[in-house]
Formats: sequence, structure tokens, C-alpha cells
Amino acid sequence: MVGGAQMLAGRIAEAPQFLAAYRDYRGTTAAGLDAAEAAGFDDALRRALAAATEASRRLGQD
Repeated sequence: MVGGAQMLAGRIAEAPQFLAAYRDYRGTTAAGLDAAEAAGFDDALRRALAAATEASRRLGQD
């Protein structure tokens, strides 16, 4: 079994089409993605990355 990260290795520009294919299939992955998105996953991930970036900057100044 090959994971999504392996399938996209060196082809990150194809990520939107890859994700669309999963969603169009309407299987378990699509259901999980839809539920995560509806629960605010996108915003949570953005905030988590912003917090980690800020912490990294602070730690780099010490």
C-alpha cells in the first residue's frame, strides 16, 4: 500500500487534483476530509502552524 505522501513525492503541484480524486470517489477518505473540514480543521491547522512558526522564531533569537 502506498500513502498519499509517497504518491505526491516530487509532484506537489498535483496535490489539488489528487485531493479532488479522493473526494469525487466519495469513499471513506472523502467522508473524513469533509468531517474534518466542517469541524474547522483548516483553521486549526493554520493556527497550529502559525504558533509553531512564532515559537521557532522566538527560540531562534535566544
